[in-house]
Amino acid sequence: MAQPVSPLPKALRTGLQPGASGGGIQGKVTADEDYGLVIVGGVLRIDLASAGAGTGGLEFDGSGDLQVNADTTAGTELTSNGVAIDLAATNPGLTFESGDLAVQVSGSQGIIRTASGIAIEIDDTPDTLDVDADGLKVVGLPSLFKVNDTAVGATVTAPNLDTLTDGSNADALHSHAAGGSIGDDYNVDSAVAVGDPVYWTSTGDRISPADAATLATTKPFAVATTAQATVGNPATCIAIGIAASVFVGATPGTRYYLASGGGLTATRPTGSGNRVIQMGFAKNSTDLWVEIQDYGRVA
Repeated sequence: MAQPVSPLPKALRTGLQPGASGGGIQGKVTADEDYGLVIVGGVLRIDLASAGAGTGGLEFDGSGDLQVNADTTAGTELTSNGVAIDLAATNPGLTFESGDLAVQVSGSQGIIRTASGIAIEIDDTPDTLDVDADGLKVVGLPSLFKVNDTAVGATVTAPNLDTLTDGSNADALHSHAAGGSIGDDYNVDSAVAVGDPVYWTSTGDRISPADAATLATTKPFAVATTAQATVGNPATCIAIGIAASVFVGATPGTRYYLASGGGLTATRPTGSGNRVIQMGFAKNSTDLWVEIQDYGRVA
């Protein structure tokens, strides 16, 4: 029993033609260009233009072998194993791991790969950063933070930060530009009381109370807001702006002067030889707005 004959591919089946006398089949082949075949010089060939060469997909090498044409400008290359992705060493963002293409990360820069994808490495010591569904956020106590990789002091607490940032003279040890005050702590050369106008003594870098009646001391530059009785220890003084809590029951807006004998007075000195120096104005019943002006000595 005759074996069935497999049908020829369409490209060839349509190309076989009967002989001129109607008998037999001549060995003449025509090419179906819809399938990428052409006859060139009587030879059947693959038409690479219709087979994809128009887009760089296929080519013949010098030996006449058909191969994939890799576009090296698009990051592909031909290797002994086939077409591959060309990972430039100058661009280490991608890598192969066990044959799989993966993003290459730098753990030293705080980026890691997890089962869910790329992530930020969070250092739990100290625990000052965290991440959740909403993103990266700051957590932890202020005392855990570092400045230039140096741990801050234990005095960095929430209350202390509030004092420094609330825009007012919240305590006697802090003054703020927002409040318009300029001052500092200065070591005393003799006992200083709250509200004393002070001057620099001849000892150097030390202060003492000024006195309108004593010419050598009539050079006040600030008002003390803390008392200090121990020589060499500091008292806080305000040179410009608000000297807090130096009065009890002052009348707001009253002008205050350096008093004869020291301290503040609302009465302008009139005695002969006294120096008339305005120290400022009562801002309210307790605070002095320091604004120093020297009107000269009384004749």
